Amino acid sequence: MTRVIDPYDELASLFLTSGPTDAPLRPLHAGAIKEILIVGHLPVRAGLWLTPYADARARQVGAVALLRFDVPETSLQILRAPQRIADAKDPKSLEEAVHLVASSIALWVIRPGTDCNADALIKLNPDRITLLSSADDAAVINAYQVLKSLADAANRAQCAMPSVGLAVVGAESKSAAITIDRLNRTATANLNLEISLDLCLPRMDAGIRSTRYMSFPASASAQNSANAPPSPINALATISQAFNWITAAEKDAIHIPEPIPFPVQTPLPAPVTPPPMRPAASAPQPTIESPKPRAEAQPQQVEPPASQVAPTSAQPPAMSGVASQPSITTQSTTGVQPAPHKLAPKQPCLEELKEPARASEPDVQGKPLGLTGCVEGLIALPF
Repeated sequence: MTRVIDPYDELASLFLTSGPTDAPLRPLHAGAIKEILIVGHLPVRAGLWLTPYADARARQVGAVALLRFDVPETSLQILRAPQRIADAKDPKSLEEAVHLVASSIALWVIRPGTDCNADALIKLNPDRITLLSSADDAAVINAYQVLKSLADAANRAQCAMPSVGLAVVGAESKSAAITIDRLNRTATANLNLEISLDLCLPRMDAGIRSTRYMSFPASASAQNSANAPPSPINALATISQAFNWITAAEKDAIHIPEPIPFPVQTPLPAPVTPPPMRPAASAPQPTIESPKPRAEAQPQQVEPPASQVAPTSAQPPAMSGVASQPSITTQSTTGVQPAPHKLAPKQPCLEELKEPARASEPDVQGKPLGLTGCVEGLIALPF
């Protein structure tokens, strides 16, 4: 079954987080990290810190799947994943749900049940083991006991110890640094084991963005009768089966057939550069002769008839001061253009001097000149 997301939680997440941008996805070829989460000594109920821890890790690495193997039912919660996972159909089984979300998950946080001991966890061979704890003295003692049981189980199984980290919740960064320092010194000296501080979560963040929550009934192999104690063998088989589903789903996601690409045109061969040619001997350039000017035909003078020629003696004498004009020849009727005829320079005109009417003009020196002195027979009237 699928639980409907509370709209009030989504509204609070909208205002209390940086934005609805999906976290970057982990490359499919690298595979998602499988992390076993062991719940240690916590200040309040342990189940309340699981979702805030998974959401904080999703902000670091990308989409996170929180898989909880509880006794009544198994639940799968997806945090900060793409919207297509929320819009997908409801899966009918846990295996189908794992195949649905495997291509978008960067980190699988698997929280085993209380019936799974340290030997069973080591046999799962996870990528890493994280201990969720607080920073008080009781939590430090409990964390060291868990680390010691894991180290002993690895020695008994004669296998390498996976990397171990500590996530401190309900404490500030300064207290978390003191806690990891105390725990690291003891584990290094006695267990030859080094621990890293993976996360410090001082308080529960209200801006948790849960993409989808799914729950499924426990498998038949993991169900026990009401009177029978829980079996670690059944719990180990269930978690191991989930590991196999995750691995198979990642392989299926990697081998998704690629879409048929568009036909790619075959590239043309590279052009072959011809060798440089030797310069040829210079051929004689043809000489273009300019056209010769045509010979100018001499205009033929047409002599007028003798009847039209006046005798020379009868010609009037040339006027004084006027140059004699040479005769203009007539164009030949043969069609040949006559040569231009240049006229003789014109002789300068001679000035003709005129004598005045009388020898001297009257000298009146600016006085009014009477008309009686100029017009004959005119009598001036007295004023």
